[in-house]
Amino acid sequence: MAPVITEETPFNWKISLNRIRDQEKKASHQHQDALRRELEAQVHTIRILTCEKAELQTALYYSQHAVQQLEGESRDLVSRLHDSWKFAGDLERALSAVTTQKKKADRVSPTTCPIPWEPGFTDGGVSLKVPSAEWSVLPRRQHGHFLLLLCVVVRG
Repeated sequence: MAPVITEETPFNWKISLNRIRDQEKKASHQHQDALRRELEAQVHTIRILTCEKAELQTALYYSQHAVQQLEGESRDLVSRLHDSWKFAGDLERALSAVTTQKKKADRVSPTTCPIPWEPGFTDGGVSLKVPSAEWSVLPRRQHGHFLLLLCVVVRG
């Protein structure tokens, strides 16, 4: 509420004006102090957020680096897996070929072989002899999955 000013009280009027100015200055200082405290709080918040941003950027850098390393390792593992699959396929084809050869060799029997089979080796092998010339043939042996049939006629 504004004071009532009359011509009869000029001195009081000046005092009232000074009081109003003082109150306005005091209110202005209080408002400025409040704004200063708010600004200081915002500056503090900005500093905290800047530090957190730097920490997050550092963590992001290391995470991206780790991802790149894992991508390289996974590409290497995929390549090795494909090589293993290819190798397994090659082994399956080789095993199939050996199995086929073994089946063909197993079909050869004393009745179908043109040269008679005779047991004669102490290690359990089988030798062949042609009775008329007394030639001998090296033994037929099996080693694991592989069958080696080597017919070499040696004049004796």
